[in-house]
Amino acid sequence: MYRMQEKFQNGSIVLADQAAHKQKPRARVRGLGVVLTLFIVDLIAKQYFVITNSNYGNWWFKFKLFYNEGIVFSLPVPNWIYLPIALAIFLIFIILLRWATKHDPASILGLLFIILGAFSNLLDRFIHEATIDYLLFFDRSAINIADIMIIIGVILFVRSKNTDRKLVYLAN
Repeated sequence: MYRMQEKFQNGSIVLADQAAHKQKPRARVRGLGVVLTLFIVDLIAKQYFVITNSNYGNWWFKFKLFYNEGIVFSLPVPNWIYLPIALAIFLIFIILLRWATKHDPASILGLLFIILGAFSNLLDRFIHEATIDYLLFFDRSAINIADIMIIIGVILFVRSKNTDRKLVYLAN
């Protein structure tokens, strides 16, 4: 169950979660370091699998090169439709990040995960005309680290929004 703790600070009550939103600069740098590391590892892994075409693993999990020409769940969509829409969405997230740096610091890390994950997959679309996936589950579902970054980013972003709503509700 979600629990709020109160602290007294200068004669006024401050919710513990509000204090948690004021991250220390070291925590922000660490979060940015994790995002950049995953981004670089994803780019290196994609190049490794494109160059070597390696294939190893077992029946339920393999490292194998897979050119995903579709979108979510490999649904087929031509690049001439996909790329303009993906670029527009990417730019919207860049604008959201600029807004968040001024008004909503809790959502910055989630947005960075989404933006760099999407950027990695967009690079694939421009270079290879398909997304390079290399984590294959049950010989059916292929993903990459960029996809995982996008999922983590969405979870962090939504969580930051839910935390903000709870704080506003409890403060009133």
